[in-house]
Order: sequence, then structure tokens, then C-alpha cells
Amino acid sequence: MSAPAQRVNQPNNPEIPDHTRRSELIGQWLSEGELAYEIREEPDGSVVIQQQENAAWTYVINNVRWESDRLRFDEYAIYKGPNELTSLRTHPFSGVRTRMTLRFTDDPQRLDQELVARISGQTIRENGELVRAP
Repeated sequence: MSAPAQRVNQPNNPEIPDHTRRSELIGQWLSEGELAYEIREEPDGSVVIQQQENAAWTYVINNVRWESDRLRFDEYAIYKGPNELTSLRTHPFSGVRTRMTLRFTDDPQRLDQELVARISGQTIRENGELVRAP
């Protein structure tokens, strides 16, 4: 049996295209008090988004685009697990595409976040909030 189509190796291309509000995103963003994303300007003037990695997970971000004032991108969490295991089959969520949306709110210190993923034939939708780190 082959893996679902969204469970493939993807190139990392976290550059955020130019937009009138792009600079408002620069900073560190927390989810439930933990660092979730860092959005930073690179020396060449480009702006990139990076998910916070940890000992068990690394992240690939690509297909970054604007739809009106919403930033959308695809995120793939790749399970490294103990002993740096990297097989896509070591964790059921590893390599699954998560479609992310970040939306501006009236508060410049907060963003609305929506994620949609399809895992084992089931669609998962979650809404949350990101808060700018102090």
C-alpha cells in the first residue's frame, strides 16, 4: 500500500512574498506560551517564516502565499524521534501536509491561526491564536 499523496518529501521554501503588511509579521509568535513561529528579515531583504523545531520534530514550510491579507502556507512536520529516526512511517503525523492560515486581527500583537490537515482519511481543523513575544 502506498502512502497518501500529501506524505512526500517537500522542499523547504519559507520565503514570504512581498505584501503591504508583511513587515507587521516580523517577530516571534507564541502559541499557548510556547514559541511557535519566528518571522524574520534576512540580510538580503527577504522575509522568512520558521517553525520552532525540537528534539523530536523538524519542519518544512513551502507554498507560502498571500490571499488578500491572509498568509497561507503548507507545513510538514517530520518526525525525527529518538535516535534520529527519519522514516515517514515512524509517526502517523510525520510528513503530512498541514495547510496553515495566519490572519491579522485588530490587535497588532495577535494573529488568528487556522490549520487543516487530512490524516488517515480524516480532516482535522483547528483554530487558535498567536501572540507576539515580548
